Amino acid sequence: MRLLGVGFAGARAEALYSVAASLLERVWRADGEERDREEAIFLYGRASSGSRSPDACVAAIRAAELAG
Repeated sequence: MRLLGVGFAGARAEALYSVAASLLERVWRADGEERDREEAIFLYGRASSGSRSPDACVAAIRAAELAG
């Protein structure tokens, strides 16, 4: 099964990267640890790479917002 040029496993991985990034963003907002913000940006980047899905676009925007 292919979903917008990304195999099902790839789409699932992107979704999991996005969930992990969101969790780290929430931890960063609560605790203020810079490392959490940096990891969230990295994971949002992974979630947005290699796909043209709307979710990938949202992940790219979240990464840009966190990066400032």
